Amino acid sequence: DLKTPATAPLDQAINTIHLAGGYAVLAHPISLEKTYGVFMEKKEGILVFNEFDGKFAIAKDEQSFPFTNIEFGDNFEVKIGDEWVSTSLQISNDEKGNLVFKLKGIDYEGDLTGFDARI
Repeated sequence: DLKTPATAPLDQAINTIHLAGGYAVLAHPISLEKTYGVFMEKKEGILVFNEFDGKFAIAKDEQSFPFTNIEFGDNFEVKIGDEWVSTSLQISNDEKGNLVFKLKGIDYEGDLTGFDARI
């Protein structure tokens, strides 16, 4: 069994696995939490559109390279006012048939880039 504190940075979790003679496999944070009880620190930044690969991502700021891409169906949080709200990306069409990206459960239409975000 992997034994770590209630919250553990990824490096600490990987080190614990290696010390136990195992291999570290990177997985989605939610999988690690459910399977092993490893609660990873959330990475915070802003929501950006990564033009390099055509995906939304979270980056430190608009000039930084994204540290994680957001896929459709991935759960992440955005800050609305003073509150973090769980959401995911959705795509739909506007009245003219144009593709529109939205945040599930959040009543907002417009440019999604710039939202404070964490995963």
